[in-house]
Amino acid sequence: KVIPSRGASIKQLKVELFPAPVELACPDGVTGPLCDRRASLADLGSRTENSSVMEVLGINLFCGISPMNPKPSLISTCDRPAQINYTIIAAGPHMHLLGRSLKMVLNPGTAEEQLILDVPRYDFDNQVAQVLKNPIRVKSGDVIRVQCVFDPKLRQILPSLKNLPPRYVTWGEGSSDEMCLGVLSVATS
Repeated sequence: KVIPSRGASIKQLKVELFPAPVELACPDGVTGPLCDRRASLADLGSRTENSSVMEVLGINLFCGISPMNPKPSLISTCDRPAQINYTIIAAGPHMHLLGRSLKMVLNPGTAEEQLILDVPRYDFDNQVAQVLKNPIRVKSGDVIRVQCVFDPKLRQILPSLKNLPPRYVTWGEGSSDEMCLGVLSVATS
């Protein structure tokens, strides 16, 4: 146990999560019953007692995507306004096996735009958070964008996935499902 010395000012870090929807159709030429989104969601629900299905629908809704009729895309993006002031100390990526890249940007498309995290070659086996050289101040109302790029063709190549039935891939807890999640360690003011 570590006890701070008298007079030390230690700030406890808080974790802020930035999810984005995942809607990956089966690649061209790949077919199967689970390539239908509804069938895939029913399968997901049977594996998770519907908790992951509720996450899929909720994340889509939160990010302005139709929860019932989304357009599949290899790129997933979500903008989220900060609710409080804080300072970003570290940032990390989280995706599963189909993830290729992840980027987080503060106030995208504005004069105040600032890159928080850029992982151009995502590695499932290396999801370590990066401590920022220069912490980034975020004010309540600032927008943070998370963007992930996926390659669903990897399901036919990777040893842990290639023997599974083809499927429409959505957000889910299992490594055969997917996630797009930016993780920030922040100090509040």
